[in-house]
Amino acid sequence: MIIFCYRKYRHDLQALWEDSTDRLVNHLTPKILFVVAVTFQFTSWYSRSMTCWSRAEIKAGRRKYIDAYCQANGVFQKIQNDNNPTKVPDLPYYPWIPLMMVVAGLLMRLPKCTCRFFFDHDLHIGTMLGRVARGKKSWTWTAGYFCMKFANVAVLIGILWKFSEILGGEMGGLLWPFQLLLTSEQNPFPSTVFCHVPTRSFAAEQHQAMYNIECYLPLMDMYRYFSIGFYFWNLALLAGSIGNIVMWISWLTKSSRNDFLLVCKKQAIPWKSINLSKLAKRTDMDTMTQLRLLDEQMGFLTLNPIIRSVVEAADAADDFDKENAEDRTEQKDKDVEKDKTSSDATRKSATFTFVV
Repeated sequence: MIIFCYRKYRHDLQALWEDSTDRLVNHLTPKILFVVAVTFQFTSWYSRSMTCWSRAEIKAGRRKYIDAYCQANGVFQKIQNDNNPTKVPDLPYYPWIPLMMVVAGLLMRLPKCTCRFFFDHDLHIGTMLGRVARGKKSWTWTAGYFCMKFANVAVLIGILWKFSEILGGEMGGLLWPFQLLLTSEQNPFPSTVFCHVPTRSFAAEQHQAMYNIECYLPLMDMYRYFSIGFYFWNLALLAGSIGNIVMWISWLTKSSRNDFLLVCKKQAIPWKSINLSKLAKRTDMDTMTQLRLLDEQMGFLTLNPIIRSVVEAADAADDFDKENAEDRTEQKDKDVEKDKTSSDATRKSATFTFVV
């Protein structure tokens, strides 16, 4: 059974490294961000990502130039109440939103990949059995696991802060998602904007005239609603990650470890007679963390033979230690008897010499 479990999971060892909360942060969310970013980017490439109009007639070639210029340079300006656009672009981040999503997804994957790079060699069941058999105490694997969890929390906080800074700088910091629900001048995703386009002229660049064209950006509505959902999804992930860390800390306390072993004993029907007190004495922090993860990943029916092997390894180690202790006691008794015999012989020899 253990060989089957190893073969099943050796191609995907990350399954033994994380729980459900970690998978939401390290796997599901980056995949969603990547798919959405690719969808948005291809939509901007292969569909009409903006519709511009003006009072003057615009020829087809000129329209393509305007669309390409505005899309590439992001020189959009918000429409104010007085319809008097400024000379400074208000939306320089518009062409980079898909890239921002990809970067956010890569940052979410970074803690998992980094921790696996340093601690992947301890993910094998055989290593855990050997550690129990030797009675070796270790906490480095657990420390790496918690480093990954704290890094996930730091990444989520960084993403929330950066999105708030980029998209909500004018809107009161972290309150910008609530402002997005409204259509106002402070909305970072206005669907109707001015595009400041230079006219084609053979004159010097400093003498070129600038023309303000009003454009409608269909992708802005998609960006707005996705940003709202992504922000609140990140808040939920942050709360879940913090709660998950607290839960793991409570799991690894001494009382919770004993309760877990008692549950293992009660549910392991074929081996109810096995005494797990030796396992509680010989298991260390890393072993308990890995058993918890195995229980969540593979279920208790698969975990039972692993626990049995761990207990048998602990029993064998205890028997070996007991035999060694008996051998040492016997050898010590022999040494004491030998010393006593030697002392008696020396005393008799000294007495004989004195008499002579």
